[in-house]
Amino acid sequence: MFLHLKTKHPGYFQQQTTKRWLQEGQHGKPLKIFWDIKNDFDETETIVLLGCLSTGKTFNYESKAINHFQKNPAALKEHNMLVSEMIKARDGDLAVQRQIAKVKDYIPPPEKSEYLEMKKSNHPELCSALLDVINNHLEVCSKLEKDVRDNLSMTSKVFNANAAGTKKVHTIQELLELLGHWRLVILQKPNDYVALSNALGFLWHFLQIRKFFNGHLAPELDYPWFCTPDHPKGELSYGISRFAKYIWPWETPMNPIDNSTCWIEV
Repeated sequence: MFLHLKTKHPGYFQQQTTKRWLQEGQHGKPLKIFWDIKNDFDETETIVLLGCLSTGKTFNYESKAINHFQKNPAALKEHNMLVSEMIKARDGDLAVQRQIAKVKDYIPPPEKSEYLEMKKSNHPELCSALLDVINNHLEVCSKLEKDVRDNLSMTSKVFNANAAGTKKVHTIQELLELLGHWRLVILQKPNDYVALSNALGFLWHFLQIRKFFNGHLAPELDYPWFCTPDHPKGELSYGISRFAKYIWPWETPMNPIDNSTCWIEV
């Protein structure tokens, strides 16, 4: 399966893994990919498969893959080399995309152009799609708020650095107070795209409190995450709108936020 997809469908295969998994696979670990299967209810579920690029063998558990590599050092060496080639290909594709974006007469895809125009005019369809995502995240944040009040110290600090490099530092108490503020903003400005987008950005920041719930400081939680094999009961959604990838370009099952961007001080 692994070798067939990589050889015959390299673009698709590249999309089924992540930067972190590639880096791990380059240093002696099996390569992980997402794979869609049908469950007993004929519903599509996404699982994670582990494989050896050298032999094409697929594993359900990392321990079995590691055991395979220990018994086959030659396969491990080739596997690491093939993963390195995938990383080079990925970096090359990203470099091409960056060059295209720099071309002065570059025209964004029609869908994004439409999104930008609708954003400027606070188009009802776009605001409604954004509200769907916000309401989902707000429901999850409200659930998290209760667990926070029941389990954590209000004086603990949450540090966050966003993609632009801006750093934010709040105590949990301050984040709870800000959550109340943004609830009002969402109610008062349901047709203001910028205000709603800012509200969604705050809800993402609030969700970083979930990092406390890691099985050490408090019981681990599944619901304040997207539904993935690691968090099968995740309740977060980025919506089904045709503009979902622009409305919510941050953390998704296929594009998880690097944990190093957020840390906790107890």
